[in-house]
Amino acid sequence: WCVGCVWGLAFIRDNPLFNSLSGYKNFKVSIGDIREPIIPEIMKENKVKTVFHFAAHLPYAPPNPDFVGVNLKGTLNMLESAYKNGVEEFIYASTKSVYSEPPEYLPMNEEHPTQPSNIYGSTKLAGEFICRSFTDEMRITILRIIGAYGVGMDRGRTLAKFIQYALTNQPLPIFGNENN
Repeated sequence: WCVGCVWGLAFIRDNPLFNSLSGYKNFKVSIGDIREPIIPEIMKENKVKTVFHFAAHLPYAPPNPDFVGVNLKGTLNMLESAYKNGVEEFIYASTKSVYSEPPEYLPMNEEHPTQPSNIYGSTKLAGEFICRSFTDEMRITILRIIGAYGVGMDRGRTLAKFIQYALTNQPLPIFGNENN
């Protein structure tokens, strides 16, 4: 729909994060669910080239969360939709919950043993494995984020900053290197 534009998919219409970004001319939001079969058509219509996949049922989700449906099946649907539409890069937000609790050592690094202690961490780790199966089709980046993000978060949180950087065509800051 336009070069340099950012498209978002929100599960609910009244999403504070997306509402706060609605003033940008190059930001568009659709209401939907990552588990829906309509996702490939939405990606095609919006000419998506990079996916930032932050959707998840979190450990403090509402009653009867669908961890497997959202965190696994939804992730697979997003990846298959991205593949079908020629998406170039897929960035998956995982979590530190994939590591053992308590950590075996600090600071933790990517070689730290993965041993999730709950269904949330288990489904996010499984999502990482699903993402890795698409590395021949597109660039895959997996972020193991520490700290909550989601509906109601403030503008200083990770997802809000990523979107703001994208909307203003700024590179994402990377802290550390392959050694830390």
